[in-house]
Amino acid sequence: PLGRVHQVWDFISIFAIMYSVHVNLFEICWSTENPAYPRKWKNITLDVVFDNKIFAYLEYFLLFFFLMDVLFNFLTAFYDEDGVLVWNRGQIAMEYLKGWFWIDVIDLGTNTYVLANGSAAVTMPPIKFLRISKILRVLSRWVMLGYDPHKLQIFKMFILLITVGNLLACMWYKIAQTDMHGEDSWTTLYLPDDLQVDVDGNQTAFDAEFDAEIDSKKVYAQYLSAAYFAFATLTTVGYGDISAHTNNERILALAALMIGNAIFAAIIGTMASLFNKEDVKDTLYQSRLQEINGFMKHHRLPPNLRQRIRDYFELGHRVHVEDEQMKQWIPSVLMREVMITIHADLCEVVPFLAEAGRTITGMLMEHMHNLVYVEGEYIMIEAELVTSIKIIKSGNVQQISHYGKLVKTLPKGGYFGDECIKTLTCPSTWNYRAKTDVEILSIEQDYFGTPVITTDEHLEASKLS
Repeated sequence: PLGRVHQVWDFISIFAIMYSVHVNLFEICWSTENPAYPRKWKNITLDVVFDNKIFAYLEYFLLFFFLMDVLFNFLTAFYDEDGVLVWNRGQIAMEYLKGWFWIDVIDLGTNTYVLANGSAAVTMPPIKFLRISKILRVLSRWVMLGYDPHKLQIFKMFILLITVGNLLACMWYKIAQTDMHGEDSWTTLYLPDDLQVDVDGNQTAFDAEFDAEIDSKKVYAQYLSAAYFAFATLTTVGYGDISAHTNNERILALAALMIGNAIFAAIIGTMASLFNKEDVKDTLYQSRLQEINGFMKHHRLPPNLRQRIRDYFELGHRVHVEDEQMKQWIPSVLMREVMITIHADLCEVVPFLAEAGRTITGMLMEHMHNLVYVEGEYIMIEAELVTSIKIIKSGNVQQISHYGKLVKTLPKGGYFGDECIKTLTCPSTWNYRAKTDVEILSIEQDYFGTPVITTDEHLEASKLS
């Protein structure tokens, strides 16, 4: 469920569900029932309104897509209550049958019936409105993938705002229908004469609306005006050029104001929380930078040395080294699994990690520290006492002889400092310099003195003996 294919499928599903829900809502509200023959409806569908068959073909595509989605769900693993990923096909099927399967099947069956018989959308039970909650489940799964929960929360609020706005627009028009497009109705007061429902003699507005030919210009203007009022109200803008005049319209407007205030406050609060989170990081960075600048100014360091210090500080801030904090929050055994997963590529190319057992590898990586070096900086110099083994996490490191000659360049996965593993401390015989900006994983050689690490079996496996 967390794979790349499933992410793409989820992304497409969100837009398919939103399109299906909102088009269905429009068709329900703008379709008209014949007053003389109850349950006989005049269909108002997008392909009819815009006289373009592409919308009809799109409905068939969505029907096929949701059918494939049902089959896809029977093949998708899930996490049980204990957080264990279940791959068993039978358990997957039972889990789906206990949940979304019936909603999906009823929606598919209804859509198939409507497309096959040409029935009006208003005869459909609004099962697909429940699909919006499926979007929330998708976004919850995306949190597990590492997406920022604050940004996903804003996306949820955006979906909610669009849905409520479209629902309000449709209800706003439906109220005008209920009031038979009377002289105080918004469709009479605010729409031009050529865009209103025609009423001849004693014929009621409903009669005229049902008998009239579908005028795409009228339907478009009616929906656009209703949506304009709905979103202006929900966002508390309220321009006032379209307002409530009948009692029914005032009741709906009051409800929209209360709902709009709640949604708008939630969106602003979520965005403020997101910006505050970013501000905290930036404030901490700026505070540390001021301290460093004050230190360099106080000691009158030369410009070139100041620039090197700033480069180092910027690199450390950019790579966001937070492993030490995570080690404080996560239990030791679990942290070992995390470190092995994060550095799986290093575990394959570094010999003493690749050939050591998983337990030993986890223990080693748990005690590693992240270090950063900017381009041109020396990591280790000749005759310096070697106290740790260093593994190159990213970048390249140059090994330089006593005479300043380049011996070799160590790439990602290379390591040095292991020559003193037996004695634990000895002077380095080489210089090591960062060819590029480098991230290093460093483990103190003292750790290799523990009984678990220094057994002959493990020394042989790690090839450090």
